[in-house]
Amino acid sequence: MAWLHRYFVSSTAAWFCLATVASGCSQDELGGPDTADSGGASTGLSGGTTGTPGECASSSGPDCETDSTAGGGTGGTGPDTVDPESPCTDVDCGPEEATCVLDADLVPHCQCPTGMVDVALRCVPCDPVEGPEISVDLNAVPTRVSVAFEKGEETIASTPYDVAEIALRNRQTGDEIVLGTTMDEKLEAQVLPGVYDVEYRSIESSGLLPANAAGRISGPTAVPIENQSDFTIEPAYLSLRLTVAGGDPASDGELGRVFLRREGNPRDVFEVLSTEDDTALVAVLPGRYEVLYRAVSTLSAGGKLPKNTETVVPDVFVEVDKGEGAEVPKEILVNLPTFTTTLVVTVGGAAAPNAPTEFGRIHAVDASTGAATLIGDTSAPMGAIPVGPLLPGVYDLYYELGESQSGQMPANRWVRIGTVDWSALSGNVEVPMAIDVPVQLASFDLSVGGAPIDPADGVAEIWLRGEHPDDEIYVGRTNDADLSVRVIPGTYRVLYRTVNPGVKLPENGVGDLGEITVPAGGPSQHAVDLEAATVTGTVTVGGGPGPDSQYEHGWLYLFDPETGGRVVLGDTGSANFLRRVLPKTGAYQLRYEVEQGGGVVPANTDAIVQKEVVVEVAEPVNLDVLLGPVDLGIVPVYGGGAVPPTVDWGTIWLRDVETGARFPVGTSTNETSRAVLPGTYVVEYQAEETAAKVLPQNSRGAVRCISVQ
Repeated sequence: MAWLHRYFVSSTAAWFCLATVASGCSQDELGGPDTADSGGASTGLSGGTTGTPGECASSSGPDCETDSTAGGGTGGTGPDTVDPESPCTDVDCGPEEATCVLDADLVPHCQCPTGMVDVALRCVPCDPVEGPEISVDLNAVPTRVSVAFEKGEETIASTPYDVAEIALRNRQTGDEIVLGTTMDEKLEAQVLPGVYDVEYRSIESSGLLPANAAGRISGPTAVPIENQSDFTIEPAYLSLRLTVAGGDPASDGELGRVFLRREGNPRDVFEVLSTEDDTALVAVLPGRYEVLYRAVSTLSAGGKLPKNTETVVPDVFVEVDKGEGAEVPKEILVNLPTFTTTLVVTVGGAAAPNAPTEFGRIHAVDASTGAATLIGDTSAPMGAIPVGPLLPGVYDLYYELGESQSGQMPANRWVRIGTVDWSALSGNVEVPMAIDVPVQLASFDLSVGGAPIDPADGVAEIWLRGEHPDDEIYVGRTNDADLSVRVIPGTYRVLYRTVNPGVKLPENGVGDLGEITVPAGGPSQHAVDLEAATVTGTVTVGGGPGPDSQYEHGWLYLFDPETGGRVVLGDTGSANFLRRVLPKTGAYQLRYEVEQGGGVVPANTDAIVQKEVVVEVAEPVNLDVLLGPVDLGIVPVYGGGAVPPTVDWGTIWLRDVETGARFPVGTSTNETSRAVLPGTYVVEYQAEETAAKVLPQNSRGAVRCISVQ
């Protein structure tokens, strides 16, 4: 487990790799000299570098970028937006060929070489389980941290008016350990070996200590973990002033708030100004910040505050070094430029219906944040929708059905109808802008095996899903005389949902009927056949019939990875099953889910039993499902010996590497045994009681990785 025996602190984030006190961390492993002003980069993990601000560690992979742009306050020439890949720039996944990637939520993950698994941001091999039990070692590392604050030559003392929480946190899994507050004499905890940020979380700030909500503490060097780790923070001090269109932001009946968001950490967002409190003295951690604006309440007409739900304020960003503004706070003017205009909306090339029962809503989605702001609806007189006040920027315009009793309006729930660049607008733009919401009729002819659907065949709903997952459109039921809907031209997936499967229709909860294109040129007709394939099979548990018990019971189902739909095939108490299933281009997955128990039937909450099940009409499918759970003993130990008597306790979990599903398998207080399907699992510990500070205090700590055969 050499991956656990490292620990380093970079210039942009304090990263721990915790080791047992007995083994320690050598200075070579930890990153070189222990002086803050060593004059350059020090040796880091895997031969990389740490220590020099503005430089990327060589182990950071291809996503690492160096940005030497300077700026700050108004009139700066810095970037329009913060580099979204920053959360990866100081992540070391271990092996040279491993790389860090971000998911859609900007959470970092390690792409590991074959034979290794990403365990809380380190690529590690998984131990094969060769016996009837596994040991779960809860021997934690005593972790001690001190945090001091300096302003110029003075030391700042934490008070009830300036206090923060200090915690360790794994930025991938969210596992965290609260060490204490800045008012505590000792900041310490029992921590499982792993990789952590040291986070500063403001509780109260009067302007002396940083106001950051979840700021990663910078640290210039690495020190052995068995010694106390000392961090000295020199906050930067800002004098902030807010204006709206260059004037007073106060407005009766309206309220907006201004936030700072630290680069590379979307969690570190904190309020600094409001239109009611338009000046502020704020202390922050050194770094680069975006300025965000969020409307809280605005007037429907005649207001002056921007209506944006959330947007990045243009032409303003903040970049501060440690200690900057300690003598005279750095002045930052946050001006909210605004514009108003008129958007004339037509529907299908004609005037929009002017009726409260026939309208759609138009939203502006901010390109910088993805936040949607309602502009208005198409029932405005002459379709002319007043726009604003808004902040200048690039927006995607989205249409959402409001109401359509006569079916004139497109039934789409969330579809993009265009993009507008309003970056250069200011003041009142008198020339109206125009946009058309196209609409076409899509009709459907349904059949079962080429024959008309008989009432005895069953009833199901037909839906369309557009490019955006929220754009789901109800078309109708299979027994409706007219199955048609007006939509905005484009590409849609046709979805099937069972109401009553009857004697012929498929039994899918949600099924995929394929893709159609609704053309812009005129009405379209689409033939859809609902012939089902027969899926039969048997279920055995551990080589024999499963228990016929409500206390030991699990489900088997086919899962469609594209739609998230499932078809329940049977349960562990059924000897066999027969289901009608929609054929699918591609393949289903056969999955298992426990409902109750886990001593006899597998305890897994979501496990892949078979990765590919091809279902075609021409070929009936027979599945002999052999659930062969392994009776896995869970033995909690402490440093290889018995867990000491203590009031501390926690639960032990397995996390399925394939599906991400977690399920409890025991506690720290006694040995247990659970039935588990073969697979690869991360063993996790979740502290439930930590008063004695003997056992780990992790909220979700990774203990080891195992491979169950």
